[in-house]
Amino acid sequence: MEKLAEIDPEIVKNQLGEILQKIFQKDKEAYLKLQYLREERLQKERAERLRIEGLREERLQQKSIGNYQANNQQSQSVWNWGNNDQEINVKGYKRKDGTYVKHHKRHRSQ
Repeated sequence: MEKLAEIDPEIVKNQLGEILQKIFQKDKEAYLKLQYLREERLQKERAERLRIEGLREERLQQKSIGNYQANNQQSQSVWNWGNNDQEINVKGYKRKDGTYVKHHKRHRSQ
């Protein structure tokens, strides 16, 4: 009991204040570090999402270019524009609904 009587309440209050400040400072540092790590993770996720979207756009562009080239080749192979007369040879082709149209001749419209 004598030792407790010797302890100055002001000193205890100051020491407790310092201890609490250190605890709060460490908590604040941990909170800021957690926020930093969270932000860093979000930035990585955004970058990955953008990279994936870029790849998706590239594939779509390549696919559309490939489709254009395929359609262009198909249209060149279907129509024979070399004839100067009115009759045009049309090669056989498959319609979208799956029916096959045999090769035939048609007249060029003027």
